[in-house]
Formats: sequence, C-alpha cells, structure tokens
Amino acid sequence: MTATKLERMALEYAKDAVDGDDEDTDDDLKRRAGVFDAPPEGFPYRFEDLDQALEYGFEVKDYFESSLDTDATQVVYSGQGCHVYMYDPAPEYRYSEVPRRHIATILEEKKDIPIDTPVTTDESRVIRLPYSLHAGVSRVVTPIESPDFDYRSDAVPAVCNNAEASQ
Repeated sequence: MTATKLERMALEYAKDAVDGDDEDTDDDLKRRAGVFDAPPEGFPYRFEDLDQALEYGFEVKDYFESSLDTDATQVVYSGQGCHVYMYDPAPEYRYSEVPRRHIATILEEKKDIPIDTPVTTDESRVIRLPYSLHAGVSRVVTPIESPDFDYRSDAVPAVCNNAEASQ
C-alpha cells in the first residue's frame, strides 16, 4: 500500500471519527481522531490498518490459488503490512510488468483490495526477504499462516526481547 493511499485512509478514518469545521486542517482531524498518537508512531496508520492489510494478504493468496492455478504462494508480514509471493506462477505471469499490472488492476477494481501498484509491477523492486529486519519499524519480515499473526510480539527482533529482559 502506498503512503498516499495510507494517508487517504487515515484522513477518511479521521473525518468519520471526529466532527470538524472549516478551520480544521487534515492534520488537526487526524490528531484529534488519534491517528498520530496510535502505534506505530510516526506512520499514518493504526494497528487496525495493519490487521486489515493481513486480511487482504490472505484474500490475495486465495485469489492467486483459485484464479491463477498456483499453490506455491506465501503471505509475508513485511513490517508495515504484507506481501504475497507467488513462487510458481503460470509462465505468462512470470516477471513481466504487463501481467503484474493486470493482476493489480483486478485486485483493486474487482476485489476492492488496495494494492501498492508500483511495488507490484516494477520488476526491479527488491522484495522484503523473509527473516530480514525492516529497520524502519524494527520488525522481522515473517512468513505467516494466518491473518491472526501477532506482529506486535511475534515479529519483534530477538535482540529487542533480550535487551528488555536484561534490564
């Protein structure tokens, strides 16, 4: 999901959550709605948004398996949402930008699943390698089996747990 989409979602949430007037800036609305105060701090989304991203990830996985006839898929918590990897796609979907863009369009327009289209379609993007560290949020990139994955505790780097235990 792009930062722009996240910001738009955060603003929509804020407008629904609090009453505003003409003098309120977008930041005022988001601050009063608790968007800025909610973890993870410094990012324009809430835990509920991350939970929804994991749900979407499993919907994408189901779409890949049912519509693209592959079962070599994996959902990975990326530190700020999730990625869905299709390891053994049909040859016509392998590495080409046009089919990737087609899949992203189907997911967004027909399945109503927000997709970070530049990441999905750009062949030169580096994927988040499972078990690597997303340093921006101090979370381990983790393959997951369910949208119920607890990223608040299960994706915390061991070094952080060890540091807390030793204090």
